[in-house]
Amino acid sequence: MAKTKRVLIPTDFTVGSLQIVFDYLAQSADEPVDVVLVCGQSISDSISELLGFSKDDYLAKVQSSDFLKACQLLRARFEHKLVDLYADVIYGSQDRYIRNYLKGGRIDEVVMPYAYTFSKTDKTQEVMRAIYRNIRIETQKLVHIDTVNTHEGELDKVDHLFFRKGWNVTY
Repeated sequence: MAKTKRVLIPTDFTVGSLQIVFDYLAQSADEPVDVVLVCGQSISDSISELLGFSKDDYLAKVQSSDFLKACQLLRARFEHKLVDLYADVIYGSQDRYIRNYLKGGRIDEVVMPYAYTFSKTDKTQEVMRAIYRNIRIETQKLVHIDTVNTHEGELDKVDHLFFRKGWNVTY
């Protein structure tokens, strides 16, 4: 069996941001892939807030039911090559932190959308710029996707991603 490739894709936990994942999977070869959806988040320096912060609680708060349904539909649509799809949070944009994250996460490819603007997490744009600065050509490959924001008022609608494409989808 082929080695599973691990791909980092930015997200802001809107259904519209999953268009980046869809475009990547539709254009990529039929090889097994793990997709890591990453957003940027600022956390406080306060020790009491740091002790009370939980990544799982944060992800449960920001992931809407439509976002989770769209993730399930992506899994079903690309079941032949999508091994795993999960979300993660990057807490800083310092170069050393980003390099360690990419190396520790065994990231093979980083997907950068050309003209996509993230809405919910303003820190995600900053984190993606830091990742772009720190990609090591010998260990990570940069993949540009032509995904742009479309249907601005409908970014959190599952039908935006799937049903207007004319597929027969049941879930």
